[in-house]
Amino acid sequence: LEDAIAANSASGDGLHPGLLHLYVHLMEMSPTPEDAMLAADGLRGLVPDAGHLEHMATHIDVLCGNYQDVVTGNSSGIEADLKFWRDSGPMNFYSMYRVHNYHFKLYGAMFLGQYEQAIDTVNSLHETIPDELVRFGPFPNFIESYMSMKTHVLVRFGRWQELIEEPLPEDQEMYCVTTTIALYGKGVAYAALKM
Repeated sequence: LEDAIAANSASGDGLHPGLLHLYVHLMEMSPTPEDAMLAADGLRGLVPDAGHLEHMATHIDVLCGNYQDVVTGNSSGIEADLKFWRDSGPMNFYSMYRVHNYHFKLYGAMFLGQYEQAIDTVNSLHETIPDELVRFGPFPNFIESYMSMKTHVLVRFGRWQELIEEPLPEDQEMYCVTTTIALYGKGVAYAALKM
């Protein structure tokens, strides 16, 4: 991949998003993810209407502690994804990529201590992922697991009473991960409040 990236650049063709994408995935699993920072930087804004590519640099950012870049990069990815969502709706395979961008943005916001950014991200996710997608879309178990993110935000920011008051999903069998994580959150809240 490094040879291909160098050859592509030397040929005058510029940066190749596919090569950079693969390189980021390779290096995020290595002991030196920081070696892919130039590739990650090369992806930023390279294909601005491709939400997944706008997000990809943040796979390196998060491992290097660049949490503001995680929020910024995933915000760009979400904006690009919303164009697709408005055009094609939620009932498609690409929704799996869309939830991943919300998840990463939320993660960066929590590390930065940005409650409003984190809870707004959760609310935006829920606005674009209907129950119908969770139940009948591609890979419902995968999509459903992301629906539990609000609990993580409330735990991270010590919103104990909100956790206790948060209702459990009506269909606890379908929303089994969300239910489990909500019960965990309630348990943490009760322990924190010594109840």
